[in-house]
Amino acid sequence: MGIVGIDAKVTFSPHSKSNAVLSAVAKDVLEAESSLLYSLAFLAQTKGSFREAVTKVTESEVFTYGMADRRIGGIKIETPEGNAYPVYPAALSANLPEPFKSEPDSLSGGVGTRLHHKFVVIDFDKPTARVYLGSYNFSNPADLANGENLVVG
Repeated sequence: MGIVGIDAKVTFSPHSKSNAVLSAVAKDVLEAESSLLYSLAFLAQTKGSFREAVTKVTESEVFTYGMADRRIGGIKIETPEGNAYPVYPAALSANLPEPFKSEPDSLSGGVGTRLHHKFVVIDFDKPTARVYLGSYNFSNPADLANGENLVVG
């Protein structure tokens, strides 16, 4: 059943290697012309085509800004305000009031779950803008092993 005016696709993991989607998403990120915005968990520990694509676009002239669940080395973003890395929740906690201040440290192991729903927005200012969103972690385990969802529109 289609929805008038909406061009979207939904996929559920795990995928087999023959119908995996991560490399196609990485290729799409590399095709960004004007902007790349994201909120991603596990980017600091992700290896492979998607992380390489985010890093390459960040080093290009494309406007890139993102949030990750922890500090990320190797991805540098320089904005007029001097933000040199993707922002991460623990760095923001010093000046937060309760109950928000406790949240970055209240997780089991302190990693990941505060960003359960992730997104990537490519070329938000163009008619060809694409949005990827869901529980999908944009990693090989998310693509091939975990139970995840990914919506593309």
